Formats: sequence, structure tokens, C-alpha cells
Amino acid sequence: MVYFSSQPEDLTPIESGVVFVVESVEQSDFAIDIIDYNTSNVVASKIIKGVESAQVDIAPYINVERVTPSWSNISSLEDVPTATYYLTARTEMGYDESDPVRVCSNGSKMVVGSIYSVMPKQREICYGECDDVVFVAEPNSTVEARILASSGEQKVLAISSSTGVVRLHIATAQFSEHIKSFDVEIALDDNVTQTLHYTIVPGYKDSVRAVWISAEGMPERYTFPITLCKSVVAERKTLFTNRVVGDVVSCKSKKRISLRSRALTNQMAEGLSTIVTAPKVWLEIGGSIVEARVVESEMVTYSYGSCASGEFTFEYDGEEVVL
Repeated sequence: MVYFSSQPEDLTPIESGVVFVVESVEQSDFAIDIIDYNTSNVVASKIIKGVESAQVDIAPYINVERVTPSWSNISSLEDVPTATYYLTARTEMGYDESDPVRVCSNGSKMVVGSIYSVMPKQREICYGECDDVVFVAEPNSTVEARILASSGEQKVLAISSSTGVVRLHIATAQFSEHIKSFDVEIALDDNVTQTLHYTIVPGYKDSVRAVWISAEGMPERYTFPITLCKSVVAERKTLFTNRVVGDVVSCKSKKRISLRSRALTNQMAEGLSTIVTAPKVWLEIGGSIVEARVVESEMVTYSYGSCASGEFTFEYDGEEVVL
């Protein structure tokens, strides 16, 4: 007889290890398959010889699920695909199959009824901008988002979530321009479990909206009100060829932009600092969205310890010209 005696809890983070324990009534050779529940594809197989019990951590074999940001001017509530896996074990003593387990990409364990974000629940946003919020629910539960503006305008979005993880995309352009703030209530099966408050702040001519994917795989956003400088950095290299007349030169150039934040609370500064290690960063510059990367950063906390400021330099729009 072969059986799974232990398996991880639902929504276990990868970095914590996603460990299954399979056992047999006597020493056996285990043939274990790791299977993607959504596609039925075998992700990996392991052979473990001559044991009665084996621990299998599937974390190194599974894909990181990242939630892509949206730039739509229409608010929406959508299911987020989740990574779900199960194991099969075969020995001469028999065959067993584990229950499916959903895993999250990284960070702390995803708790049902929670918002999965490094940014605080008190947020600032310019009119015309948008934001993304990821909410954790139970599979096949009803999630409702109620957006209540200071002008009295309301928008209600609802979804019957099949995956149990949803992304709320909030577009301020759907409200009138004179709103000063709005609240977002997120309800799970008609019980409000999370509330966010947004204050509308002035938009500046040189402000830049940054969007990044945090280490937890979730989209985060912040508007830098101040552009310190813009520059172009170029690197010239001579290419060694059999060309007789003149050198062949490669010139690689990158645009750079240095941005400064507003004065931030320590909680806000901690959330913003995650942009440094983000696997993906985008900048909204002059109506265009460009991929970027952080090349320099500094986060300064003022001496009295109540607020901080961040400065970041990004590179984007690379180009190579062979002369």
C-alpha cells in the first residue's frame, strides 16, 4: 500500500517549500509525477529508491505565477490564474494520488479575505490614473468590489471567482474630475473584509507613474511627482572583423530618467523600496508605456523618523546602431 500522509496547505508560498510526504508499508522504489492540475501536463518526475517514506518538495519544479497589470480606463474585476498541482506516486505496493494544492508565487502565505500588496491601504492617486489590487478569496466564492466616490458616484463590480484570487482594476477616469477621494470596499460572500481609501492629488506636468511586479508576483503602482533629470547614456565598442577600410563600431544607447517621490510615511517608503528588486518595471511617460529597470536608488528617512523620500534612476528604450 502506498499513500500520501501529508501535503501542504492551500495557497502555500513557494519560498516556504511545497512539501508532500508519501509512504509505503515497506521499503519500496517510488515513482512520483508532479502534475499541473490546470493542464494535466507532467511537470517533473522523480524516482526515489529503497525507502518507506519520502518527502517531495515541488517548489523548485513549478512556475512562478505573476499577475500582469492593466492599463485600461475601465474598472474591472477578473480572476487571476493560480498555479495548482497534485502528485501521483507508484510503487510495487500500489498507486496513490494527492489532492490538488494551489500555490502562490512568493512571500507570505496568502490568507483568504486579504489584500495581497506591499503598499498601504491609504493611497494617493492622480485623476486619470489607475491602480490594481489583488484579493484572496475561496474558489467558487462571490467577490464584490464597491467603489464609492466623494461626489456620491458609485461603481459596483462582482464576480463568481473560480480560482479564488481576483484582481480589481480601478480606473479613476470613470468618475467626474471634481472627486476628491474614494473608498473601495471588497466583500467576500457579501461580508466586507477589506477597505481602501484613495485621496486624489494634483497631477504635475513632469510626473511619471511607475508600475512594477513585486517579489510576491503582484502589480504595484506609484506616481513620482518630480522628474530630476533625463539623459542618454551611450557605449561605443569596436567590433573586430575582416573589414579592410575603417573600424566597425557598435553604439548602444539607453535613455535614463531620475525620479523623486513625495514625502512618504515609513510604511509607504518600505513598499516603494520593493521596486529595486522587482523582476518587471514599466514607466508611463508622456502617454507611452515603456519597460524599464532600476539602475540607481536611494531611500532617505528624515532625522525625526516620521517620513522618508526616495530617488530612483531608471533606464529604458535601448537602441543599438552599428556604424
